Amino acid sequence: MFFINNKVEHNTNKSRTLLEKTENDPQVIATIPNKQLFKATIRKNIPIIDMQSDVKTFNANRKFF
Repeated sequence: MFFINNKVEHNTNKSRTLLEKTENDPQVIATIPNKQLFKATIRKNIPIIDMQSDVKTFNANRKFF
């Protein structure tokens, strides 16, 4: 069984604690940040990977993509 840290925020104690406790856990295979970008994919009904073709969206989220 594997785990994914989901909706992790960069500015909360709970998220920082979660990341500290799971950083060396081999069962945690990914961390997904809580981003407005995910909400936009639902509103626009398009896959997140397709959003990177929009220059403005890509530039604002370059590190994520």
